[in-house]
Amino acid sequence: MKKLCLVVTLFVLATGLVACRSNINGYSEHEVYENESSYMSEEAESSGENMPINFVVGDFITFHEEQGPPINAISLRYIEGIHYLFLPYWSIGSDIVPYFTGAHYLALLGDEEIRHGYPINHLQHGQELQFSMDDISLTVIPLIGSGIPTIFINTDSGSLEYIHEDQSNRENTTFLFVDGYGNLEFFGYGDMNGRGNWTWLQDKRPYNFRLSSGTNLPLFGLREGRHWTLLANYLDNTLIRNQVALNLAREVNMLHTSHLLPVDLFINNEYQGVYDLVERRNINHAVNISDMGAATAAVNSASLSSFPHMGVHAPEAGTFRYFDIPHDPSDITGDFMLELQLRSRYLNRPSGFVTNLGTPVVLISPAYATRKQIEYISTFFQRLEDAVYSEMGYNSYGNHFSYYLDVESFALMYILLEFTMEYDAGRTSFFVIKESNLVGSGKIYAAPPWDFDNTFGARRDTSDPNVFFANGGRPSATNEDIPHILTALNMHESFREEVINLWRADFAPSVRVLIGYDNDNDTYILESMQSSMDRILESAYMNRIIWPNPITYTTDLINIARDRYHFLESQWGNQIEY
Repeated sequence: MKKLCLVVTLFVLATGLVACRSNINGYSEHEVYENESSYMSEEAESSGENMPINFVVGDFITFHEEQGPPINAISLRYIEGIHYLFLPYWSIGSDIVPYFTGAHYLALLGDEEIRHGYPINHLQHGQELQFSMDDISLTVIPLIGSGIPTIFINTDSGSLEYIHEDQSNRENTTFLFVDGYGNLEFFGYGDMNGRGNWTWLQDKRPYNFRLSSGTNLPLFGLREGRHWTLLANYLDNTLIRNQVALNLAREVNMLHTSHLLPVDLFINNEYQGVYDLVERRNINHAVNISDMGAATAAVNSASLSSFPHMGVHAPEAGTFRYFDIPHDPSDITGDFMLELQLRSRYLNRPSGFVTNLGTPVVLISPAYATRKQIEYISTFFQRLEDAVYSEMGYNSYGNHFSYYLDVESFALMYILLEFTMEYDAGRTSFFVIKESNLVGSGKIYAAPPWDFDNTFGARRDTSDPNVFFANGGRPSATNEDIPHILTALNMHESFREEVINLWRADFAPSVRVLIGYDNDNDTYILESMQSSMDRILESAYMNRIIWPNPITYTTDLINIARDRYHFLESQWGNQIEY
C-alpha cells in the first residue's frame, strides 16, 4: 500500500483572511480580503475560532503550496466551542508534515516547536493538542473514523451555497475516492446537485453526483456507473436503516435493487459526516431496463422537453399530462418506470396520470412522454387498478390482476415495507416497472425498493412493532376511504398466500441473520445489524458531533426489529421461538 503522508497546513491570519476557492483542477486560488479580519471579535481571533487550518492526508495528487490546499485537505470544524479534526481511518500512523502559508514557518505543539516541512506524529484519537502561533492559540481534538471508504469533493465555487439554493442547481466538481485502506480509487471531475423530497429539507442534505461524460466506474466494488447518489440518513440516528433494507432486498432477490456502502464524506475540505454511496436509481445503473426516453429522442429532431406540454396538470382523477412530441419509437409498450406519488409532488413532475380512484402516478422513464405513451400506460394501469380493487380480483375485461402485475415482486415489496415499518408504504417512493410486451413479460413489477431512512420506528406514529403498516396503515394519498394498492392486494387470498410462502422461505431466514438470531449464517450480502453498526462505529460518533439528531424516535433499532420479526412470524410464520 502506498505510504501515506499527512501534511498539516496552517493558513494563518496575518494582515487579512485568506479564503480558498477551488477550480476545476482541484486546487485553490487565494483571494485575500484585506479588511475581513475587522469583522472578527478579539475573542474569536485569539481563540482561533475562525482561523482556517487544513490537514492534507495522503499523497494522492501533486499540488503546489502557492495554489492553496488540495482536494484532500481537511479543515477543522468548530462545534460548540471545540475545534475538531475529523480524520479518515487510514490516516492512523501516517507522518505529519506541517507547512504554513504567509510569513509563518514556526508554531508550537505544546512545548515542542513545529517547523515547516518537518514531520511530526502527534495525532492520536481523542487526545487534545494545543497549537499556538504568535497571539493565536487553540485546542484541537483529532478524531479518527472507521475503516470505510472516503470521498472528497470540491465544488468550483468552494461552497455549497449555489447547490443549496435549489436542488436542481448543478455545479462542477472535482472528486477524490480513497478506499478504507488508504488506496487511491479514482481522481477526476464531474458535477453535483441536490436530491430528495422531505430529506432535502433537513440540515444534513443528500446529493446526486455524476462523473464526467464517458466515465463509468465500479466505485469501491459497486456496479459500474456514471450517476451516483449520496444519502445523508439524517432522519436515522443509527445510519444503517437504508443499508439494512436494501441489503435484505438483495438477499431475497428483489429486482433492480441498488447496492450501497457507507463512506466518510468531505466537501470543500470539510467533514460532512457518514453518507451512503448508492448506485443511482437510474436506467443502466441499478435499474436494468430499456430506455424509452432515449428511443423517443432518437426519432425526434428536437429536445423532448422543448415540445408543448399538454393535458391536465392538476392531479385530477382520470386525467393525464404529456408532451406533444410528433414521433414515437416502434415499441411503446415498455419499458416504463413509474412512481406512485403524493398529489403535492405530482405537480413537480413532467409526465404522469391520475387513476380513476385518484392515485397520482408519475413517469420516471420516459420523463417526457408522448400522447400515445401516456395513453397506453395509463390505460394499462387503470385496468390493473380495476382488477385489484374488485371483490374477486377481476376487471370488466375478465382479466385477473395477476394478468397485469407480477405477484411475487409485489409480495416481496409488501413484506419488505411491512417488516421495515415503512411510513409511506404504497403512497410515495413506491416504484414499479412495466416491461415491454415485445421483449419482456408485459407485466408490472414492484421495483426498485427505495427510501428506508424513515423506518423501524424512526417516527413516533410508526413506533409500534405489533401492528400492520403497509397493510391497513396510512390510507391512499388522495382519499381516506380508498386503501393504497398494497392494502387492496391484501384483500385477495391468493396474494396473502404468496406473502406467507415468501416470508417463510426467503424473508424469515434472512431477517434472523439481521437481528442476530443466526449469527453463524452471515451471507456475502447480509450481516447482522450489530455488525453493520460496529463497522461504522467511530465514524458514526463523528457524524453525531456534527449532526446531533433530534428527530429519530426509536433508537433501539435491533430490539424493535426483533419485536417486528416476532409479530410477523406470529401472523405468517412457523412460530419459531428464540
